[in-house]
Amino acid sequence: MTTMSRIITGPDTVTSDDGASVRVQLVGGALEVVPRDQPGVVVEVTEIVGQPLEIATEADRVSVGYPSIGWDGWIKRLTSTDTPDRAVVRLHVGSGVSLSAATVSAPVVVSGSTGDVDVSTASAPSRLVRTTGAIKLRTASGSVEVEDHNGPVNVSGASGVLRVDGELPRAAVTSVSGDIHVRQRGGASLLTLTTVSGDVGVVVPTQAHLELEVRGVAARVKVDGRERNSGFGVTRVDEAGSGDRVMATVTTVSGNVTVERSTPWSPPLPPGDVQDA
Repeated sequence: MTTMSRIITGPDTVTSDDGASVRVQLVGGALEVVPRDQPGVVVEVTEIVGQPLEIATEADRVSVGYPSIGWDGWIKRLTSTDTPDRAVVRLHVGSGVSLSAATVSAPVVVSGSTGDVDVSTASAPSRLVRTTGAIKLRTASGSVEVEDHNGPVNVSGASGVLRVDGELPRAAVTSVSGDIHVRQRGGASLLTLTTVSGDVGVVVPTQAHLELEVRGVAARVKVDGRERNSGFGVTRVDEAGSGDRVMATVTTVSGNVTVERSTPWSPPLPPGDVQDA
């Protein structure tokens, strides 16, 4: 394995055929991650404004970031400053390459990757499509969209809308005021959804055996089109089905909850539009 460090001041491409993991640090700009037929990582920088980037390799890890900022606690410092630094980066990653990315306002788009993904943003949206592996996403105000994913998911946000879709053996989604939408396509699943005031919409396969527990102070619960509030702040529903068991626990203060067993899938009605049965 080779060790290398290069300062990038303009458009450039760096290849690491030994790369098994990559971490990226951006302020503004954009990050796109696409699959690569060969092993390793290709870093393609198409635009840089402000500070230069450093691309470094050590053993099998590739790092893309700002040498003047460092890696620890930098995102908290930069959210309180006004900096023009931006870079547009496209990563080509081989099968099984893991990704760790943190940005302030740079959107993150990942498609077709098969390694674990860990993304943190301050205000930028994140979108992952046709991915496999474990996903961890954290954002302050950015939106999150995970589409056609296969694997466990852990997502947390404050005010942005959080959407998670795929074959999810385990999913934990936490929001403060942003709405949560989860679609479980198939297989046994454990869903843990938590929000303060955001609405929650869940779609599971038609034949799923649904075990639902909703803990909410002022939440309204609707399952398969029927109002199901049990009172005393806790609603439990056990709907037998011939398919795999989906266990969903929803904790909310005032957000409404809608659960549908529906195949083919169509987006659930916004829980705020629930009408009396």
